[in-house]
Amino acid sequence: MWRVLREIGTFFKSVLWQWWGLMSCALWTFTAVYGQMHSKPDAWYVHASFGLAIFIVCVSTFPSLEGTVQKSGSVERMPQRVSRQNF
Repeated sequence: MWRVLREIGTFFKSVLWQWWGLMSCALWTFTAVYGQMHSKPDAWYVHASFGLAIFIVCVSTFPSLEGTVQKSGSVERMPQRVSRQNF
């Protein structure tokens, strides 16, 4: 059980690092420029910021999950390409 909790902790730590790196991307700037161009209300900026943060968390989980799986070796890697001979 402790091993599982350690792996989950490693995964969340990796997600945090990926997420923090993505928080400085240009999506925030594009969102602000779009809001100014279309005269969006203040509530729109709040909702767009939370939506963008959730989207960035979802995007950051994929590389984190791959790195965690590779480190633990508990799941076999899927082949990168499927050849026509397999069909």
